[in-house]
Amino acid sequence: AGLEVLGWLSEIEYPPSVVSLGLLVNSTAILGAWEAADRILGFMRASRTVPSASLLASVASAHTNGGQWERALALVSRMRRLRMNVSRDVCGGLEAAMQKAQAWESALNSVKQLSACA
Repeated sequence: AGLEVLGWLSEIEYPPSVVSLGLLVNSTAILGAWEAADRILGFMRASRTVPSASLLASVASAHTNGGQWERALALVSRMRRLRMNVSRDVCGGLEAAMQKAQAWESALNSVKQLSACA
C-alpha cells in the first residue's frame, strides 16, 4: 500500500518527505521486502532526494532480512566509502546472514569493512 501511495504522490507532483520515505523503508526492512526498498531508493534517486545514512541502513537491513546479503554488503561498502556511519545492528545482521548462507570467503573479506561499523 505504501508504494501505491508513493506512486500516487509522484503522479500529482507532490514530493513525499524524507521522513515519510524513511518510514516506508523501515517497514520494508522489518518484512525483508528488499525489492520494495530498492524501488523506494530508486524513487528517491529519480526525484533527487538525498537519503540519510539511517535510511540507507534500513535498505541494507531489508536486503539482509530478505536473504540478499550480497546486495546488503555492497550497500554497506558504498556507505563506508562515503564515510557514512553504519550501525553495529546492521553489520551484525549482515554478518549473521552471511554465516547462515555459509558465505565464509565473503565474510572474511568483509571483516575489515564490518569492523569499521559504528
